[in-house]
Amino acid sequence: MAMTLKVYAVDRDGNRHVVRPEIEVAPLAHVEPVSAWAACKCPRCASASPIPPAQPQP
Repeated sequence: MAMTLKVYAVDRDGNRHVVRPEIEVAPLAHVEPVSAWAACKCPRCASASPIPPAQPQP
């Protein structure tokens, strides 16, 4: 089953502007279940001090 991906921005008036045109992408065959989002790698977050991962409670 094919999926499509299109990236667009919305301005304050609700108008959409295409950032990247629609492309066809293949879904992953297997997705590992996780309980947290991956760490952000943007320049602003990358320069901040890292937060240690949470430790499991006994």
